[in-house]
Amino acid sequence: MEVKKQNGIPGHGQDNPQFDFGDHVVVKYGGNLYDPSYGVGPYANDALYLEAALCGLGKGPSIPFFTKDKKQQIPTECVPYDKGFSEYTIVLNPLDIVAKSYRTNGAALMPYCVFFDSTGSVRKYPKDKSEVTTGMWALVRTTTGFESWQMGKTMTLGDIALRHSKTEDEIFNHAKNAAVKLLRGNKGGLETGDTIVVPKDLDPNCWLVFGHDI
Repeated sequence: MEVKKQNGIPGHGQDNPQFDFGDHVVVKYGGNLYDPSYGVGPYANDALYLEAALCGLGKGPSIPFFTKDKKQQIPTECVPYDKGFSEYTIVLNPLDIVAKSYRTNGAALMPYCVFFDSTGSVRKYPKDKSEVTTGMWALVRTTTGFESWQMGKTMTLGDIALRHSKTEDEIFNHAKNAAVKLLRGNKGGLETGDTIVVPKDLDPNCWLVFGHDI
């Protein structure tokens, strides 16, 4: 099936510019928000800009398709902006994320790792996974040699709450997180890999913008 994208507002020197963004930047100047990519604004606050600029929100891997003049992308799951969400994966320790690739956990992977600082040059000797921190490098011994990993950032419920200017309880106790609350019992029981959702009624931000046709 041929898909034809209708022209929205012009941007990037084109009449029919890209409309799917995983990363988009706006400018705050004189107390107002402007979108330099599309030359729109001013907007007095985030809510006014988002209501004007966003058509929808998406998640999941992008599926490519072609219009007459260029390749476009669209997320596998899309929802109207008024039903939007932000979704996070809890990461209490970065080694736990690496360990998932080996179908184990960080504590069990520790004996198979050689650790270095963020430059990769100074050997480190963490006693347990709590001492493995963001930026460090790990060489994981496998049956075929070593594989190198740099430790990513952690993501706690506190980090999520801070990003959205909410309390941990406001987010954890929201109906959208009922399943993980039932599973873990309380916010202190959250584990690496758990999903936390911040719905639009708590905060209108989302990690993937779908649509920019005002």
